[in-house]
Amino acid sequence: QGQPGVVYTIANGHPNGHLGLYRIESQMTSGTGKLTLSGMGSNTQVKESLKVAFEFFKANITKMMASLNPDAHDYHLHVVELNNTGTPMEIGLAGFVALASLITKHSLQSQMVVLGNISLGGTVSNITNLAENLGGFGSSASGELEGLSKGIQGITETTAQALEAILNSMR
Repeated sequence: QGQPGVVYTIANGHPNGHLGLYRIESQMTSGTGKLTLSGMGSNTQVKESLKVAFEFFKANITKMMASLNPDAHDYHLHVVELNNTGTPMEIGLAGFVALASLITKHSLQSQMVVLGNISLGGTVSNITNLAENLGGFGSSASGELEGLSKGIQGITETTAQALEAILNSMR
């Protein structure tokens, strides 16, 4: 298992749009609930994506664990580009998972990759063109990747519904 607050994601890089692998590293210190970002240059799209994820995190993390106080800490998210594909465009869901992992001190499963973006209301965006962008693996692999892309969305939706049911039962 990895370190709490470290998450891997796959996203389209800016400006070329090619898929790349990225690592999000996070750090938490005593503070007042502020977020700082690094490792993404001047890319405003990824910064906005992570800021929205942070606001969702602050508004909802106590619903998962009432004992947590996100405003008692300051947070730093650093994006590491691993494939020389440019800064990622939308990685909000991975940012949210990194923050949740960090504050709860729980590591993610090894070899886990978090895909997608998240809105302020918690809606997870679709993973677009995963099979097309990884199409260099041949036609049978492309079909399997298309199924994987659809399956990831189903798992995400099902998991979100299960989490919502658990949270509602705790209220």
